[in-house]
Amino acid sequence: MAKLTHLDRSGRARMVDVGAKAVSARRAVAEARVRTRPEVIRLIAEGGVPKGDVLAVARLAGIQAAKRTHELIPLCHPLLLDQVSVELALEQAGVLVRAEVRCTGRTGVEMEALVAASLAARKAPARVTPEEYLAALDSALGGDGAEMTALARRAAESAVSGESPSDFVAKTLKSSRGVSGYMYHTMPAVLQVWFNWQHDYESALTEMVRCGGHTDTTAAILGGIIGAGSGPEGIPERWRERLLDWPWNFRYFADLAAAAASGGKAPWRPFFLLPLRNLFFAAVVLFHGFRRLLPPF
Repeated sequence: MAKLTHLDRSGRARMVDVGAKAVSARRAVAEARVRTRPEVIRLIAEGGVPKGDVLAVARLAGIQAAKRTHELIPLCHPLLLDQVSVELALEQAGVLVRAEVRCTGRTGVEMEALVAASLAARKAPARVTPEEYLAALDSALGGDGAEMTALARRAAESAVSGESPSDFVAKTLKSSRGVSGYMYHTMPAVLQVWFNWQHDYESALTEMVRCGGHTDTTAAILGGIIGAGSGPEGIPERWRERLLDWPWNFRYFADLAAAAASGGKAPWRPFFLLPLRNLFFAAVVLFHGFRRLLPPF
């Protein structure tokens, strides 16, 4: 393994001596990407955020963070920075943060660039932290939701620790057969996955299904939560194309949402044929049900 420069021969932490290095021009660039809901991006673009100019605040936070990197990260050298530039660009599903730091000195400015990008991203519209969620949940439920709040906290601690959703279900919920339909099993499992993949629709639902159990319930709840934030663009295109429950499909729900937003009429569908469809599926379900009564069981 390569020698760690911040440890001495006894394994103790130390600050690296850069006194013998030549003074030279140093430059580092770091990027971060913040994913958030489309409506938040629209508010920022239109200047409609009640607290003011979000991007300006994030830019100043990034610059200030770069200047104080040695106070945030142990063993970093205090540097006389020549320039700190933080640029934020709105994208369809989030904000791109690009930080550039320059100095003339004996050591690089990589950490300053990384800290500038990360702190600016933190101030831009971002994912909900477990602490923010738990505070909101506790405020909403008050003293009546002590058990749910405790389970939500355990889900948050599990997500922060890097524990997989399947291990959380098996160890914390003590279920070897996946997630049950019991509320105190379903919601903690959904929250654990959501804390990790708030804006990654495909990964979140894939992990939820891997947990097993009542995936029709857990995946539906999780998909609704993430989908409400990401919008239709967050759902993988190949999934949208295959979404079909006649006479409903993805296009129908898009038209229905547009009609609801504009106060128009719901799109027409041949709903009078639904009884025939339901009879067909009832026959399929009954067939499989009676089939299980016959050998081989």
